[in-house]
Amino acid sequence: MSNIKYIDYDCVDVDNVIFDKKISAITTAYYRIDKRSLFVNYSGTAKDLYTNLESLMKDKHILIFDISYPDFYGFHNSALWDWLNTEFGIDKNKG
Repeated sequence: MSNIKYIDYDCVDVDNVIFDKKISAITTAYYRIDKRSLFVNYSGTAKDLYTNLESLMKDKHILIFDISYPDFYGFHNSALWDWLNTEFGIDKNKG
């Protein structure tokens, strides 16, 4: 089973510095895609991750996907593919 989680959240009125510090403290690694979305390496469930972040989010929207079967395809900057390869052994040239 994969530990990759994808988080998308309402970043309005959320301090991303505080959010990133919390993410850094509770995950093995993370990669911020943009101001409202990121991939994390987290061994718990999506619900556990939500519970850990809930106090920061108050009434803001947050959605966490647990990507249990790592099947990736797409076009993105090389830094993202390098991170996925380092953390999970996902080769950007396969698929």
